[in-house]
Amino acid sequence: VLALVIMPGSILYMHGPALKLLPKGLQESINENNSARAKRREELIADTHGTPILLLTPDGVELDAVYWAGRGASRDGPTIVRLNGNAEAFELQDDILPLMYCTKGINVLLFNYRGVGGSGWAPVCGSDWIGHLLGLWSVPQAAGLQLDAWSAIDFLLHQQRVPPEKICIVGHSIGGAIAAKFLAQHPHLPIALCCSRSFAYMSCIAGELAPLFLGIPPTSRKAAVVSSLTSGLVILSGWQHKSLDNFHKATGKKWLEYCTEDHIIPLHLSLPAAVRDRHLKACRRKRHAAGGDGGVEECAELEDLPEGLVTLAGFKCMRLIGLQTIDNHNRLWLNDEILIHVQLVKEALATAGGTTMPVLQQLQPSRYAV
Repeated sequence: VLALVIMPGSILYMHGPALKLLPKGLQESINENNSARAKRREELIADTHGTPILLLTPDGVELDAVYWAGRGASRDGPTIVRLNGNAEAFELQDDILPLMYCTKGINVLLFNYRGVGGSGWAPVCGSDWIGHLLGLWSVPQAAGLQLDAWSAIDFLLHQQRVPPEKICIVGHSIGGAIAAKFLAQHPHLPIALCCSRSFAYMSCIAGELAPLFLGIPPTSRKAAVVSSLTSGLVILSGWQHKSLDNFHKATGKKWLEYCTEDHIIPLHLSLPAAVRDRHLKACRRKRHAAGGDGGVEECAELEDLPEGLVTLAGFKCMRLIGLQTIDNHNRLWLNDEILIHVQLVKEALATAGGTTMPVLQQLQPSRYAV
């Protein structure tokens, strides 16, 4: 149940036999979502010249994906893979998303997580029905998302032969947490990482938002109880995603993106805020050890940093413009932001790759179908 709340995409874009078990009204709403998604998928592929592919995860799940070749790029050239937010389907992205990379000579891979749209569940005993019904139980959703990310990277490393230094993961919202966790578990892969509008700890975000979603006054005692219970449940269920620690463990080039007017990820719970706070604590320890100020650098408040490209705690960081009438969490980058973002991608992937392909540890190779 918690997995469906955290990752509602597998309900919003459900596609499979278990859909028939839902209430009729919900079925109709999901069918409308899927009709719009399927139509948009065809338009996106046709208008941007993408190539549909299937990624098969180690536990047998088929992931729906599309690959775009960058202008003048070789198959083993610089490549972006995007990890979606929790309620996204790649088909609903604007054409600009793949094209803003492709026109700059960067290959692009987009895919849907298991259970979302055309990404199904592994059959059980040869039955799609049983596979769909047991999909969330056979492999816990949090672990399944890591397998999904692994399969996308494995495709790039071993099918496309892209050196890890030429791969960049752009993770949006929870996609940033999934990406950071994956790279922390594979420190031998110097893959670049962009965490865009992401959080430091899932338990903190869930605890903050749960009372609001339930319509409970945030300053009430009931809200405090709900917040504590939700945070504890997230930790116990394996959904914590310690993004702050994982971001620092990632060995490739990395940067952050945030918006002070993000209505989903409150600024004080964002990953950039946590990175800044950790840096300040380290500075204070250093200053204390030196017996004084010692010229230790401090960090400006996130609200005081200018919009655009800045440096935060030694990392490059882009503060996005806060728009009053737009969803600042899920919107695409604006024109100037696209220029900065793509330039950061190009800088991160500028290192010449080697010829030896690393092996992803502890998993069996996945298979691909074009």
